Amino acid sequence: MKFKSHATTDNLLYRLALYLSPLYTPLTAHALTVNGNVALGGGGTSNETNVRVGTGTPNSQLSITNHTLNVSDFFRVGDGFGLGGSVIQTGGLVNYNQTIGGPGYNTSQFLLGHWNGGTNAASYSISAGELRVNNAQTIVGWDGTGLLNVSGTGLVNLQTLTIQRANAPAGPSNLTVTGGTQNTTFLNMGAQRGAGAFMQSGGVVNVTGGNGARIGHWGVGANSSYTMTGGQLNSTRIDLGWDGGNSSFNASGTADINVSGPIVVQRSSTLMLGGNADVDITGNLVFGGGRGTGIGFIEGNATVDANQLYIQNESTLTLRGDSTTNVNYVVVGDGWGNNSLP
Repeated sequence: MKFKSHATTDNLLYRLALYLSPLYTPLTAHALTVNGNVALGGGGTSNETNVRVGTGTPNSQLSITNHTLNVSDFFRVGDGFGLGGSVIQTGGLVNYNQTIGGPGYNTSQFLLGHWNGGTNAASYSISAGELRVNNAQTIVGWDGTGLLNVSGTGLVNLQTLTIQRANAPAGPSNLTVTGGTQNTTFLNMGAQRGAGAFMQSGGVVNVTGGNGARIGHWGVGANSSYTMTGGQLNSTRIDLGWDGGNSSFNASGTADINVSGPIVVQRSSTLMLGGNADVDITGNLVFGGGRGTGIGFIEGNATVDANQLYIQNESTLTLRGDSTTNVNYVVVGDGWGNNSLP
């Protein structure tokens, strides 16, 4: 250890023509309801007011390849009680640009796991092509389990991304990134419907807005977690335990983390950096403060570079193994109570 301080649809004939003819583009908008298995392909374009997957048949599936799907109102997967459902995108463009409908939190949004799916989760998996959500929030887990999976060369462009609902019958809602690129302006983990989980083993995750990533945002979002074993995370800031305590960020393996602002750990939440993780923090690394105690471990062969290190409010930071921590300035205490730097 080294330390340095310096399928059924509303119009079956329309769907059949759409699938078979790459030249067919509908001139008017429709509502697409999927019960069973529906495939969109053939190089065409469809314009929908809304998309609902799984309203009457369990585990319904919408497959998208070499196709453009434009949606203007709402997009819901798992939109029937106890049913679940899935979307599998292997190419093309899904463009959800919310331009009509009300401003309600769950009415005109991109929802995975809208209704309680019982033992059936609602999932969206993208391995190629682009998923684009504009003017709306993406919610993974509402009443049921929501799963968002990004792999291969998939490109996901979102605004606010909320991950919640850890206690649904089909298991906790989560986002898994093994490849591709995930862009969002705000990562909101653990909102008013419980904790959320994020697992990253590859790919690139970019959080570009001023609020950055909040892991354990709401009080009921306690125990939210971000687990990273590879890939790259770029964020404007990371807050662990905003209102939801006992949340965690665990980076190991070959995780590459770049934060242009601070990392702040509070409310009995834990930051664990190990393996060969490489962490570059332009701002400060802060444990504790006005929202309670923070817990930190820097171990293994991890390398951490930060501007200033603060350990406050009875917080602890443990340095061990062959880890290296480089900072310009260290503050232990400073009026927030007992603190330690083992």
